[in-house]
Amino acid sequence: MVRLIQSVFAMLAMALAIQACDYCQCKFTDGSHCCTTSTYAHSCEEVCKNAAQYGDDVKCSAGGLSECIGYFTANGRAHTFDCR
Repeated sequence: MVRLIQSVFAMLAMALAIQACDYCQCKFTDGSHCCTTSTYAHSCEEVCKNAAQYGDDVKCSAGGLSECIGYFTANGRAHTFDCR
């Protein structure tokens, strides 16, 4: 019974980890943060390939350099720019 419960919790943890990548942190060529955006069911590399900061139109120009981040992390980075 204990093994069954452990297995269920392990599968639940994996499912939550997979769902954690809802947003991307696009980066500049030096690795610093450029902007954040939703993945829109694509990979972060695809989404960030031609990303630019919304409003200032500053291009990230890193060719898709990015990091997968979760919802809470994305909202916690409200000081960063949204991508367009």
